[in-house]
Amino acid sequence: MCSLDLCFVLDCSSSMSRSIEKIQPQLKKLCKTITFEVMNKRRGCDVRYSTVFFRDHDYRTKRLESLDFTPNIDEVIESLSNIETIGGNDVPEDVLGGLDRATSLSWQSDLRFLIFIGDAPCHGLKYHSLEDAYPDGDPLGLTPESVLGQMKKKNIQYLFVKLSSDTNKMIEIFQSLYHDKKQGLELQVLDCRKEQSSQVKEKLSKAIKSKITVPISLVYAAARSLRQHPEWRDFLEYLPLEMQDVVIDVPQEDIPIAPIQFTPNPVVNDAEKLKANSFFQFKGLPIPPVVPVEVSL
Repeated sequence: MCSLDLCFVLDCSSSMSRSIEKIQPQLKKLCKTITFEVMNKRRGCDVRYSTVFFRDHDYRTKRLESLDFTPNIDEVIESLSNIETIGGNDVPEDVLGGLDRATSLSWQSDLRFLIFIGDAPCHGLKYHSLEDAYPDGDPLGLTPESVLGQMKKKNIQYLFVKLSSDTNKMIEIFQSLYHDKKQGLELQVLDCRKEQSSQVKEKLSKAIKSKITVPISLVYAAARSLRQHPEWRDFLEYLPLEMQDVVIDVPQEDIPIAPIQFTPNPVVNDAEKLKANSFFQFKGLPIPPVVPVEVSL
């Protein structure tokens, strides 16, 4: 059994009105695509969605709105359909408040993604050179160190959809805080300033699916349990590139079941680790297991 949590965090201040209008249909398509991929290519895998809409401190009644994780795709699509863009007297917005609310949701899946979409930095002149009603930082005392620290503790993959160069300085600081090689975490920026309506869904889908690679051994084991040959083409885009080439070039009926050998408690050097993990990947785990795999085709 595997599971996936996907949280959309959107800046819903007035300046985002046109961007959200263009991006809304792409996010709905993304939800349907991910659900289809997970249900059809990773049978038995659960996916849940949530939303967080943030604005700024001048609009207190709707500064933060959220929908906690739900497996009901209709609920999240309805939430994304009813976004109201209001408030925001200065350029910076309550970015930290939005991330903090997202962190408080009921994360529990194996793979966890936070998709941030916004065109403005957080409050504090440390993070930009714009007019700011709160130049010293968040008026409620939140800091990037504390909020991002909580996200890292929950092992959340952070995808940042960039819509404006106003966020450049903030992104640079956030990236330095969020990068953790040991945990396999980073703030991944998807620059969508020029293709807001046409490329957001594609870029997000590619980034997410790159983290849910199906290990060859699991495909093989599942097929063997049913006394069948693995249907490799069903898993084509999740397989390593070396395997994709083979599956494409060879007719399905001619693809042999790959004998796979495991070495318990291996002692390997860095080069061997790299070679092994190019074939055997658990990208959603904090520390990928090093399992040397020999694939004979």
